Amino acid sequence: MPERPELQHLAVCADGNRRWAKRTRSTLDESYSAAVRRIPGVIEVCRTRRIPYLSLQVFNRSNWARERSEIDAAMRAVVLLCRLLETAVERQQINVHWVGARSRVPGEVREALEPLHQTVVSNPAVTVSLYVDYDPVEHIAAAARHSELMSELEPCGVPPVDLFVRTTREFRTSGFDPLRLVSAELLFLDGGVPEFDQAAAHGAVDWYQSRNRTFGT
Repeated sequence: MPERPELQHLAVCADGNRRWAKRTRSTLDESYSAAVRRIPGVIEVCRTRRIPYLSLQVFNRSNWARERSEIDAAMRAVVLLCRLLETAVERQQINVHWVGARSRVPGEVREALEPLHQTVVSNPAVTVSLYVDYDPVEHIAAAARHSELMSELEPCGVPPVDLFVRTTREFRTSGFDPLRLVSAELLFLDGGVPEFDQAAAHGAVDWYQSRNRTFGT
C-alpha cells in the first residue's frame, strides 16, 4: 500500500458567508460569527492530525469593494476570532501570524491582531497565519523591490501549502498567497465556511492523503 503523503501546511479560503446567510435566513453578523467559531475546531483538527501550519484567508484586498455593512461585519468577525484564539496563545499552544497590510484595517482590528502577532510561542502545536488585507500583487512587488512592506506580507518560516481548501465550490484561489501555492493540491467544497466543521476538515485531510503526490517525477 503506498505511503500517505505528509500534510504539513493546510490553507483554507473562508468563503460563502453571504450565500450561507441568505440560505439560512441569517444576518451577515450571524454568518461571519458562525464562520470564525469554526476556526478553533479546524485548529484542533490540525493539532490531532499533526499538521503544524494552518493558513486562513480571512479578508483579502478585493473585499474592500463590498458594501460597508458587510465590511463592518467582517471586521467584527476578525476581532471575535482574535478573542477566540487568545486562550490558545496564552496556553502556548499556537502561534499567530498576521499576514497583510497594517495601514488600511480599522484601529480595533489592529489592536486585536497585533498582540497575537507579536507573541512568540516556543514549540507551538500549530502556527496559524491569518491573511487579513492581503494582496498578492503587492506581495510580489514588495519582494521585487526588497520593500519594508515584506515584513507585513511575508509569513517568514512558513512552508509551501500542501492542501488548499475553498468552500462554496468556486473554482479559483481568489488571491491567496501565490508564492505558497506552487505545488498545492486544490480542493473545492460545497457549502459556506460556517459549514466547514471538524468533520469536514478531517474529510479534507483524508482526501489529501488519498492523493498520489509525484511532484513532477
